[in-house]
Amino acid sequence: MKLATEAFGHGFAWEDGAPFYYLADTAWDLVRGLNREDAERYLHARASQGFTVIQMTALFYPKVLYQPTADGRYPFVRDGLGRYVPELIPDQEGGDSYWAQLDRVLSGIWARGMVCALLPAWGDLIDDRDGAERLFSEQTAYSYGRFLGERYASAEKLIWILGGDRPLDDNQSRLILRSMVRGIKEAGATQLMSFHPPGPPLLPYSSVDFMPDEEWVDFHMIQSGHEVICFDNWNAMKRSLSLAAGKPVIDGEARYEDHPACFMPEMGYYWDEADVRRTAWWSAMAGASGHTYGNHCIWSFNREPNSVFPYTWQDALQHDGALCMRYLPKLLLSRPFFERRPAQELVSQEECMLGHVGALRGEGYAFIYIPDGAPTMVNMKELGAGTVKAAWFSPRDGSEHLIGIVPGAGASRFVPPTCGKGQDWVLVLDSMDAYFISEG
Repeated sequence: MKLATEAFGHGFAWEDGAPFYYLADTAWDLVRGLNREDAERYLHARASQGFTVIQMTALFYPKVLYQPTADGRYPFVRDGLGRYVPELIPDQEGGDSYWAQLDRVLSGIWARGMVCALLPAWGDLIDDRDGAERLFSEQTAYSYGRFLGERYASAEKLIWILGGDRPLDDNQSRLILRSMVRGIKEAGATQLMSFHPPGPPLLPYSSVDFMPDEEWVDFHMIQSGHEVICFDNWNAMKRSLSLAAGKPVIDGEARYEDHPACFMPEMGYYWDEADVRRTAWWSAMAGASGHTYGNHCIWSFNREPNSVFPYTWQDALQHDGALCMRYLPKLLLSRPFFERRPAQELVSQEECMLGHVGALRGEGYAFIYIPDGAPTMVNMKELGAGTVKAAWFSPRDGSEHLIGIVPGAGASRFVPPTCGKGQDWVLVLDSMDAYFISEG
């Protein structure tokens, strides 16, 4: 079964209507950066940790232009002048090829029940404004897109992500991008498509700004990024949803775990598990249809720790931020998913950046995310229920702690079990009215 977007833009669904939660790990350099054995190790870990999507590139700039894969393969041949020619793709090169390695990685993802969100090419290969070596023309972008489209037209667990961290908003870049999309589609590929935008400090940082009217965009992405400029990613999510014409929106690149804050290792602070968890839950409470986690030492598959990449990819594979991501879809999918909506009316709180409390509700239930365990006032009457069951859900380990039965009237003060940085909690409220009516 292929993926689709739900009819009202509230999320992703399989063809049979079952909801799908887009919980991705960022593995941009997976094809080039790991040999077969290491790729299997990585995929096994992420599948066992509950990820449903691997977000990666077919061609990741700039290393793909001058460094072979870990198994010694290059994606393209060169012409007589030594330039890469994208339409000259060797499918078999000494019994194996770069593209056969891509096939193996994709097969490994699919065999584990995950979906691949595949970027055909990183943005620098299309947009040369930063001094990059633009690889594609309109003609070669079409040929390359058609090559990929033919190769993976029948793949059911595949999503196409165009772009790649660059605005692609000049005329030439847009023409190249559209040619690549046309090649993919005219080859018979019908999977979902989106656009991965640049992030802060560049503004804006949503695909609705760069690709507002492109018919091929099935869902939108923001990139809240690794700065503090878009630390309040719930506002970026709210804005994008208001402009997305009913299409789903996800945060496709948020703060990476183990990333130097604001790209400045000299500050001595690296985004940690509490930071990445906050970002994910804030986004979800604002109405996102999924989330992309990332670890700075994983996407790069770093092998030598230093001040910018503080761990090896093997060590980072089990870091806490990744291990707790599974509890986000665990809670969201435990209630009717497609009817949910942001519900800040439930929260009595002054705006607070680090301590922002986000709320989400559906028919007969509500989730209120409290990032640092601070006491929170809840407008119970806004829930519209006479009697409510209240419980605490831990985003850190997925455990649930019953509070009790409370009246659904007035304002109530809820005090989480623990407080402090990293002591985040979700207040879970369920209407019990139907139960009491049936019992009566």
